[in-house]
Amino acid sequence: MSKLTSQKQDEFIKNATHRYNIKVGARRCGKTYLDNLWTIPKRIIERKGKDGLYVILGVSKGTIERNVLQPLRQIYGKNLVGTINSSNNTAKLFGEEVYCLGAEKIQGTSIKYCYGDEISKWSQEVFVMVQGSLDKPYSIFDGALNPENQNHWFKKDFLDTIEEKGLDVYVQHY
Repeated sequence: MSKLTSQKQDEFIKNATHRYNIKVGARRCGKTYLDNLWTIPKRIIERKGKDGLYVILGVSKGTIERNVLQPLRQIYGKNLVGTINSSNNTAKLFGEEVYCLGAEKIQGTSIKYCYGDEISKWSQEVFVMVQGSLDKPYSIFDGALNPENQNHWFKKDFLDTIEEKGLDVYVQHY
């Protein structure tokens, strides 16, 4: 992409064209930086005017603010990246209303784009509900996580079963 990104990050930009695009790696390795610089804005802008909701899902609204919105604001400014409205849990991002939710149950919702922060801290039930909500042909899930133990549900029941379940997933390890 440019001097702003590493070779590894450029590889993600080139290959993150799947239904699920997952980055796994230690803290401070550049996963979330790339999502704030490139992934989140690109996905929101690509889906403007299409049916479904935008969702940023994290451990809590506080972690979303700290890990996602504040860094986005530093890059793009307050005019393009708003704050979370406590009455409806949305923030304006790049002119679009985006739900910013703690990793809680999502039911009966059609999601066109979901960004998942700290996926390994979520319950498996929440991730399964998100999967069921990605019901549009253009629905995409991007997410990042720090590696947990080898028996963690996300590794065991999602990452290790991609081929078996025929899922459209791109995984990048940092």
